[in-house]
Amino acid sequence: MNYAALDFLLSQKLWLVIFGGFVLLGTIYSIFDMKKGGKENDKKGSAPLKEEKYYENN
Repeated sequence: MNYAALDFLLSQKLWLVIFGGFVLLGTIYSIFDMKKGGKENDKKGSAPLKEEKYYENN
């Protein structure tokens, strides 16, 4: 019974670590994106901006 409780706690911590890792990565990515001028891209949208450049070049 103690092993089952320990296993449950470990599985909960694993999910917490995975979720926390994704949140941390997202936060770091957004910070770097803002440094590159991510706010300007948010106004127009990143994907349409790339498509416009693609069509202009061809």
